[in-house]
Amino acid sequence: MSAAMVQYQDQEIEAPDHLLSLGSSTTVLVDDDLEMCELVEAGLKERNYLATWKMTPAEALDVLDHEDFAVLLVDLHMDGMGGLDLCRAALAKRPDLVVVVMTGFGTKLERQL
Repeated sequence: MSAAMVQYQDQEIEAPDHLLSLGSSTTVLVDDDLEMCELVEAGLKERNYLATWKMTPAEALDVLDHEDFAVLLVDLHMDGMGGLDLCRAALAKRPDLVVVVMTGFGTKLERQL
């Protein structure tokens, strides 16, 4: 895998080439909170990222079969399949996917990991 040196917060860091093009790629957000989906989508679009959202892990896994996303942004705590299980299932389908996990339950995350 090739990499390039990029400037980040007054430091020069090495970034894999596939991460350098994410700004023009599509992100799919998965969260069972509609307001959070709309808020994150608006924030990403404001920063020129293409974004869409799904409210269930099943919807997200289905859309990964039909559309090419570069980034999967997942809420950790959802009803049914949890965020970590969704990450595992998504990466089994798409090993090249960049996965980001978010949560409002930081103390519970520490205990879960």
